[in-house]
Amino acid sequence: MGDNIQDEFEGSNRVKSIRLLTSKREFELMKMKDNEFVKDYSGRLMDVGNQMRPLGEVPFTNQKVAENIMVLVPEKFEANISIIKKSCDLQTLIVT
Repeated sequence: MGDNIQDEFEGSNRVKSIRLLTSKREFELMKMKDNEFVKDYSGRLMDVGNQMRPLGEVPFTNQKVAENIMVLVPEKFEANISIIKKSCDLQTLIVT
């Protein structure tokens, strides 16, 4: 009986898998808007990552979020990204 209640509350494994794949895809394809601040964009990325926690997935690391930001920000930030790449270790970079 407890398993049935848990399935009804959290959804079946199939539904969880689909929701997890959808969240991963959203994270990978999320681009920064032209008029958006980097802080807001990183917040959106972290929100999607945190949506995966109840689905059994560990949210993305700071390194993965930093990589997404550096790859998907608008061209106007290219100089800033270049400086960050040259001066920081991406494995220890913390996105807040």
